[in-house]
Order: sequence, then structure tokens, then C-alpha cells
Amino acid sequence: MAARPTWRARTGGTTLAGTFQAFQWPAHSAAISLMVPKAHYGRATGMMSLIETGPGVLGHLAPAVRLAETLLPDHDAGPA
Repeated sequence: MAARPTWRARTGGTTLAGTFQAFQWPAHSAAISLMVPKAHYGRATGMMSLIETGPGVLGHLAPAVRLAETLLPDHDAGPA
């Protein structure tokens, strides 16, 4: 039995995820617009944008935060 190339599995997975997202995103947006009062649409849109782009933006800051955690003293620690 021949091994399948990995690009086929990746392409298939991406296609499947894209297909599900094509139906999920409009349904999610419609549900949000039904739950949020019209006065708060701007805030809800901002939060949705943060949810979409947050991991990509915040992922680049994670090493810096981890370094700061390591360098700063722990003020909550009691006597050892």
C-alpha cells in the first residue's frame, strides 16, 4: 500500500475546515446581532475583530511576556 503525500491530507483538512467555517461564521454573526442591542453593535464588532485577530497579534507578544515573568521578582511569595 502506497503512502499518501502529506500535501493531500493538509489540503483536504484545509478544505474541510473552510467549508465548515463558510457556514459557521454567518450563523455566528447573525446570532451575535440578535443577542446584542443595536446601541452596542460597535462594541460587539470590535470584540469580534479582537477574537479573530487576537491570537495572531498576541502570539508574537507571548515570548516577551514570558521573559518579563521570568525577570520580575515574585511579590506573592512568602518566606521559604
